[in-house]
Amino acid sequence: AATKRGYEVLRSEEAFPATDTGLVVVTKEEILKKATEMGCDGILSFAVLSQSEQSRYVPGLYAYNPVSYGFYDMFAGYYSYMAPVVYSPGYYSVENYYFMESNFFQIETGKLMWSIQSEILNPTSIKKFSKKYTVSLIDQLKLEDIVK
Repeated sequence: AATKRGYEVLRSEEAFPATDTGLVVVTKEEILKKATEMGCDGILSFAVLSQSEQSRYVPGLYAYNPVSYGFYDMFAGYYSYMAPVVYSPGYYSVENYYFMESNFFQIETGKLMWSIQSEILNPTSIKKFSKKYTVSLIDQLKLEDIVK
């Protein structure tokens, strides 16, 4: 997403490939050294601080639109009297909440230049979400004149 916006990007998974166990342990110094070697000006970090799931019950609806008793003794009157009754059953809804933090650090000074915490509700796809989220973060960084 950032590359499409004209930025040269080095993803951490490219700079520090996973081992056979999938675990990558990298020190702060190694990250700064690699970023400097690659010509990076800043580091944009993303972290999921917490994830929670909440279930709630949405009660059913019972709607009734009364009509006159006019022809209740005939089928047509009975049908017109009962047809306006509508019922939809209740159901359970599960909501997924993610609480994220994103930071932008300047490599030259190591200083934190910008930070934001975000709450995300029910992302349909982590891949789609991450692209949109990255674009919105870059737009905000540009708006605040932190990146060019």
